[in-house]
Amino acid sequence: MAENLNFIKDASVGVPRMKISHSLYADDVIVNSEWDYEEMSNIMRVFQIFHTMSGLKINVNKSNFYRTGVSFDEQNVMAGRTGLSIGYLPFSYLGLPLGTNMNLIKNWSKLIEKFKKKLSNWKVNLLSIGGRTIKFWKDTWIGSECFETKYARLYHLEQNQLCTVSYRLTNGNLTWQWRRESLTGRNESYLQGLIQDISQANVSTVPDRYKWHLNGGDNFCVKKIREYIDTKLLPSLQSTFKWSKVLPKKLNIFARRVYLDRLPTRLNLSRRGLEIESIGCPPCGHNIESMDHIFFSCTVAQHLWCRIRLRLDINIPHFVS
Repeated sequence: MAENLNFIKDASVGVPRMKISHSLYADDVIVNSEWDYEEMSNIMRVFQIFHTMSGLKINVNKSNFYRTGVSFDEQNVMAGRTGLSIGYLPFSYLGLPLGTNMNLIKNWSKLIEKFKKKLSNWKVNLLSIGGRTIKFWKDTWIGSECFETKYARLYHLEQNQLCTVSYRLTNGNLTWQWRRESLTGRNESYLQGLIQDISQANVSTVPDRYKWHLNGGDNFCVKKIREYIDTKLLPSLQSTFKWSKVLPKKLNIFARRVYLDRLPTRLNLSRRGLEIESIGCPPCGHNIESMDHIFFSCTVAQHLWCRIRLRLDINIPHFVS
């Protein structure tokens, strides 16, 4: 609505030019606009109106603004007017770098390293000999650490320290290449521990393939991974609100706002810092205009519930706020 009323001007990006005013994910928002003091003031007003209507407030201390081609003095003026911190490009949003040239391979290195760290922590219960890239000593393929660290003495006695798992496990049998003819004493006990660890893996001769276990099957499902990510990132309420498929969407939204006490009652507006003459209930004048009062304890509301009961000939229980 603010964009349609020309309060905020969207930014054009890409070729061909695409107009983008904002992007949202969960509780993160990015607003794109031209560098203008008045427009930034309008953006802050929109956030204030959103807080007044919904009860959700932007955390200015955790918010930044980013710019290109603007002097340092202008940035300081903008920071002083808005209370936002000065951000610097490139920055990370949802784990992805923004504000940098992604056509360069080097700018993907941090993202690739992040994936490598995540993958290296996965434990495998089923290892395929068909794999030719898993390093026997250097990769973490059993347990929580690599054999190079866990059995350092044996690693230094290994002739082929870069050997793969498939190379060391030939036809399901272990083969060794030590710098000494035989291992004795402490090294022999370490070798027994290594063999014991390897015995925990179920080795197969079938080719490598990916398996998906999140939804109880082998097929990957975008919906399930989205639900899993949301459970880890989004805040959860102590109790749940069930949406009705029979009622229109706007009624479900209204009922949820009532459930969360997010209606712009006079009491809620006062709590959000809005200056109003009175927080009393205008229809009855007997109590504070809270959500419970206007729906249940107000004399006008009670009279309305009575009329609905008589009109529809149904039994409505007596509400106690």
